[in-house]
Amino acid sequence: MIEIFIVSIIIALIFTPTIFKFIQAIRMGAKISFERGMGMSFRKTFKMELIKAIALSQKLNYNIDLYILEAHFLAGGSPLRCVEALEYAKQKGIHLEFSLVAGADLAGKDLIDAINKTKEIFKLEFSESRIQDSKLNFFKFEFKGEYKLNFGGVCFATIDKKQLIKEVKEKLTKYLENSEPIGNSRINKILSEVIFDDKYWESKGLILVNQEVTLQPIKD
Repeated sequence: MIEIFIVSIIIALIFTPTIFKFIQAIRMGAKISFERGMGMSFRKTFKMELIKAIALSQKLNYNIDLYILEAHFLAGGSPLRCVEALEYAKQKGIHLEFSLVAGADLAGKDLIDAINKTKEIFKLEFSESRIQDSKLNFFKFEFKGEYKLNFGGVCFATIDKKQLIKEVKEKLTKYLENSEPIGNSRINKILSEVIFDDKYWESKGLILVNQEVTLQPIKD
């Protein structure tokens, strides 16, 4: 009898904290199965931070898998902060994936500030008075563009505009050196829609909003 009593006490001591967490989860509206809750308990992730994140994500119908929230918690991130950021972005009319927000969170970014920055416009304007193609034809190059910050990308304060202009010029020069002469209107379209397209600016951490690229022939 004594052995059974001792075993009962040990079991109670082991499972009481977990049962208490289940009660808290139910009160908060978090739907967690017994098996998953026990697994979280053994992994030491059955914490209020994670319970609140699960409850909020389910309440807002984000359908984020509990394992994904738990994995972010284990990685040292704040799943609750991420879910709150998703809702904040949604209210601002911005659609974000949890994985993107989680990555920014693990990088130590201020999520709300990063979301607000996606509404800002970054302008890039410059011209090149003389540039040549593969047939030694000379052109005047004018570039005007407006972009938004891609969430999780570089901050505006860290964008080196001079370096960005240099890269654009180098890309243009390389294209002209390896291309056959084509109509002026067509080449401008190619530059805007192919050479400096959405994917190019995404690689720079920017989202293309509006862009005008003009290449005008120079007659000697």
